[in-house]
Amino acid sequence: MVIWSFVVWSLMMFFWIVTLVICGTGYPKLYALPKRNNQSEQVTKLSVIVAAKNEELSIGRTVRELLAQTYPAMELIVVNDRSDDRTAEVLRELANEYAATSKSFQIVTIEQLPAGWLGKNHALWQGVQHSSGECLLFADADIRFHPETLEHAMAFMRSKQADHLAMSPGFESKTIGLRGFIGLFLFALNLVLRPWRCNDDTQRTHGVGIGAFNLIRRSVYDAVGTHESIALRPDDDLILGTRVKMLGFKQRFVLGREFLTVEWYPSIAEAVRGLEKNIFAGMGYNGWRAAGAILGFFAQFHLPFWLALYGWISIDHSLTWKFMLSAPMLIEFMLIGWTSWYFSKWKPWEIILLPWTTLLVAYTLARSVILALVRGGVYWRGTFYHLRELKQFAKGQDGV
Repeated sequence: MVIWSFVVWSLMMFFWIVTLVICGTGYPKLYALPKRNNQSEQVTKLSVIVAAKNEELSIGRTVRELLAQTYPAMELIVVNDRSDDRTAEVLRELANEYAATSKSFQIVTIEQLPAGWLGKNHALWQGVQHSSGECLLFADADIRFHPETLEHAMAFMRSKQADHLAMSPGFESKTIGLRGFIGLFLFALNLVLRPWRCNDDTQRTHGVGIGAFNLIRRSVYDAVGTHESIALRPDDDLILGTRVKMLGFKQRFVLGREFLTVEWYPSIAEAVRGLEKNIFAGMGYNGWRAAGAILGFFAQFHLPFWLALYGWISIDHSLTWKFMLSAPMLIEFMLIGWTSWYFSKWKPWEIILLPWTTLLVAYTLARSVILALVRGGVYWRGTFYHLRELKQFAKGQDGV
């Protein structure tokens, strides 16, 4: 046995055993959105706000599914944020189609983005100004909704007396490679955020928000500072949930895989490009922290495969030690496969390309940081935001 392989193996085993304990105790605390009971309940008016920029391919379906919800007291507000495709035309056609119905459907159009705002954050804030509900739901423009999603979500929120409900969607993907990429990214994100702690009312450090489904009481939204307080945060959904938790409001996180689905990205290439905007923000725009995170990810997520390969091709190791050197890799496969099944019911074997997807995710992290530093900012849906302004805003946010 070579000493260096024992040292590397020991470090990796320590990381993966700790990770196994964290996930083994945390994942069972995550639960799916339950269905409401048949008892009559007080109905609270809900305003659903969707920001749409160049969403001509998905906005029609999303609007139809929202207007088909069984929840009786709902208004839908779609904010067309400077779209230059057919989004406006699609929305006008939908408005004409539903004009003669009892459905409450408004379209808000934004022509220019004011200084000091990111486009989506400004669009959602504008949507709130046109809303009248006691509760607000912020949702993305490409989400698929089961007809009873809002009915069950509102009933659950009432039953738990919650102030904020974040729901994770089930993910749709056409290829094994993309499923492996998403499964790995979700696992790493869960390891950082630990969303099961949102349901613990005794702690205030782990809060979560989900862009696909952020349901919040209007009074709480006002108390945490509205989107004005996170105007230049690319990770606005997460920071909104973090603020809710930090200020001591009651938050719940549920899995919505049966009620909410999304094709997060249509391809790995789109995922790599789409994640440009918020990875560096999640690292506090700190270059050293980002470098450490990327190197740490590569070491703990990719090197186990090389360690296992080295063990099996080396003649210096016994058969027992060869199996032991494979243990970190096997634990990694098990946990990420578990994550894919838990969140989207994907088959665990569909992460078989994990040795390659770990490289892709590491590349995505590094690319996001390098591009932000080289460009001096980030592009998001055709608008450039200067890094200096983003960093200055983030530093002035009272610890968020």
